[in-house]
Amino acid sequence: MSRLLNWSMTPTGRWATTMNSHGGHIALHAWPEGTWAVTRGQVTPKAGDPFLIGTRQGEPQGRDLEHAMELCEAAALEVVEGERIKHGKA
Repeated sequence: MSRLLNWSMTPTGRWATTMNSHGGHIALHAWPEGTWAVTRGQVTPKAGDPFLIGTRQGEPQGRDLEHAMELCEAAALEVVEGERIKHGKA
């Protein structure tokens, strides 16, 4: 699978991007060691931003940064689709 989104590296070495969803912005995060997360909110995490899915919730870790980004994007698309269905949007 190839990546779909444009990712940017943050000063801490985390890579991030955002997507719009029916429930609001979601942020995608990936780290060089292969961990990743999808959170509700903006690229810069704030205390209280809920984790929606990711390695922290028991999802598989990527082999490397590129694989983590691919896993993260696939999970984020599932979140967006789930919210689309929940909100009855075509």
